[in-house]
Amino acid sequence: MIKLKKLTIKNFKVFGEEPYSINFKEDNLVILDGPNGYGKTSVFDALELALTGTISRLSPSDGRQNPSDNVVAHNGAKEIEVTLELSEDGKPDFIIKRVLKANTPKDANKISKFSELWDSYVFLDEHWKQISSNEIGNLLKNDRFSKDFLLFHYIQQEETSVFLKSKSESQRADELSQLFGNTRIAEQKYQKLVVFQRQAEKLRKDAVSRAAELKKIYSLEGAIISPKFELQPHFYLLPHLAESNFPEWDKAEIITLNQEKLNAFSRELAQLQKFALHAPYYLRQRAYKRYSQQNEVITLFIASFNSLLKTDEVENKFSVTRSLTSAFGIFDSKDLRGARRIDLYQLFSLLDFQGETPSFIETLNQVLSEEDKLAGLTSITYKMVEQHTELAQSIRSHPDKKDCPLCGQSYDSHDILNSHINTTGEHLKSLLGTQEQAYRILRDDFVSTTWTKVLTAIKDNLDSNSFSQTGFEYFKQAKSIENRLNAFHAWLSKEKIEFNDLLLPDLTEKSLAKLDSNSEILRIRISDTAGIPSDQFQQDNSDNSFDRLFSDYFNNDPKLIPINLRSLAKEKSQWLSDLHFNSLSGVFQDIMRLEKNSEIYARSSTSINKIASQIRKQIRRYRKKLITDIEIPFYIYSGKILQTHQAGLGQGALIKDYTDSEELKNVKLVSNWKSDHDILNTMSSGQISAVVIALSMALNKVYSKKFSTILIDDPVQTMDDINMSSFVELLRNEFPDRQIILSTHEEKVSRYFTYKFLKHKKNVRRINMMDRTEYIPRGFIEG
Repeated sequence: MIKLKKLTIKNFKVFGEEPYSINFKEDNLVILDGPNGYGKTSVFDALELALTGTISRLSPSDGRQNPSDNVVAHNGAKEIEVTLELSEDGKPDFIIKRVLKANTPKDANKISKFSELWDSYVFLDEHWKQISSNEIGNLLKNDRFSKDFLLFHYIQQEETSVFLKSKSESQRADELSQLFGNTRIAEQKYQKLVVFQRQAEKLRKDAVSRAAELKKIYSLEGAIISPKFELQPHFYLLPHLAESNFPEWDKAEIITLNQEKLNAFSRELAQLQKFALHAPYYLRQRAYKRYSQQNEVITLFIASFNSLLKTDEVENKFSVTRSLTSAFGIFDSKDLRGARRIDLYQLFSLLDFQGETPSFIETLNQVLSEEDKLAGLTSITYKMVEQHTELAQSIRSHPDKKDCPLCGQSYDSHDILNSHINTTGEHLKSLLGTQEQAYRILRDDFVSTTWTKVLTAIKDNLDSNSFSQTGFEYFKQAKSIENRLNAFHAWLSKEKIEFNDLLLPDLTEKSLAKLDSNSEILRIRISDTAGIPSDQFQQDNSDNSFDRLFSDYFNNDPKLIPINLRSLAKEKSQWLSDLHFNSLSGVFQDIMRLEKNSEIYARSSTSINKIASQIRKQIRRYRKKLITDIEIPFYIYSGKILQTHQAGLGQGALIKDYTDSEELKNVKLVSNWKSDHDILNTMSSGQISAVVIALSMALNKVYSKKFSTILIDDPVQTMDDINMSSFVELLRNEFPDRQIILSTHEEKVSRYFTYKFLKHKKNVRRINMMDRTEYIPRGFIEG
């Protein structure tokens, strides 16, 4: 028998960095007592981790979160160790150790990945060896130890009814069935047969599906396949296309030429024949359409073609316009100093003022010289007077205005406001000295006479003779595509389309006003020249497919269209029909092969299913027979623990398969054989706990052969005293060879269990988890 000898814990839950050890040795009963929160359940968790590699009561509810800490780490410790020493009769002791891995993935701390956090080691033959959890099961003489441990080696605190509440009746049967090792090999064979049967059925369905698919693809339902004949050599209808751009119907090899695909190819080739029939008109009409849609060319042609014939003259006029426009900006803003930047001799020459140039320049220089003499406050005052004068003129032009724009004061009338402004103006003028007044008179006289005369002449010249800026932009664009405009002119002349009456004579604003209407007229003339398409053309090109064919197959190049396109398209269509006809023979053979295979797979599937069903039936019959192994001990144990309950004195619970079949299919626990009500619905929580403990003890009694330890975490907290007393007697009398490790937070329970075991000369070890001390009581306990 395998028993626990010693547990050592480091940085695990409530246990810190200093290793803590618990000795079990050869004691029949080890009691962990003390208040809640001092580590009793943590010890059981450590034992479960050491033995199974996980802790079953942890709930994986962390969802998408990635915890940064380990759920069992003490204060976030990174080094966690659980070491368990075990002994086996007649063999050397061995040690199991679980160590937290040093390097773990980002999401490894999720509860769902808890079992992946640990490295496992065993100490055998004087050295440590890393092993897997499966190998630990082999050391414990049970390759499914993890499941058996929870079923009948570990009764957990507040989880004693989990077997009933978490399992349906059929699942309980399957769970108990796994205990019967005698049927494991047969079960494995059955599972293999199930896999084989599913594979055979899948192959059958695949064959049937593929045969049906081929029939649909090639429209072969009820078809009779004729022998093959010699096919004419392949030829390319569109040899000018690169190989990667060949349409599928023109390729040398066509994959799966089914009826649907052949029909699509035939429709395309028929449309090509129609295209070939109408190609002359289509190409002519397309050219007219293309030209009529060249909006930029038409616009620039109408606006600038006449101007392109006299480029030097146009550019000279634009140069003069630019010069006058620049001068107008300076004169209009009364920028006297800016006038010095102008070539005044050239300007006055353009304005026909040549004789006045010296006098203008002399007066301008005189005014600017006087202005330079002014400085400081006098200059500022003059500016104020000048701005005030301009403001007064502006206000006079608004007779309804009564609010002063400078100070915001409101006056009763416009006249009073005007009088106030005049008074203020006169006051400002009085501030100017004699020199400033002389400068002002000189400048005002110059600006109001000579300067204004020049400004007026510039404006009149621009209004009557200048080209617009828009016209100049049209002219520049036309120069950039002059060759295209010449080609367009040549084409219009060739096609005898009238256009001379639409060309603008110049680029003034007056002429440009007709640009849009003249351009539209030319577009209409081009479209009208193409003529009205015939009814047959409109019908054959109703979906505008000719544009697609011309683009996709001939790259919009008329030279690539074969002269005999119509006959070639017809020949290609016939070649595809012949190819399709020849290919059907091979497809028919494939369909026959698939249908034959589907019949073979169907027979195989049926045969395997019969064999598997018979094996399954025999396994269940055998399990039905073996259920009697635990029926009697379970009934006795549950009756001993319960003593009294609503069904009668000392009557235990029964295992019932209410299907009454010769096979084990369902397991229900009842308190009366005549009742079909599960104990979950007829007993109290304390009684249910007692029943499940009895079931666990019965399972342990019958099926536990090598591992002799039973862990019981505070099992009596919901039991009555009489049930507890019966439970102690059951442990002591029925399990004398088992190592019982039991926890409780009640002192009286601990003392009672100790008393009962010592009375019958059993070894007892008590461990107080609050102060972490252990002692071996001797003799009877007082009190």
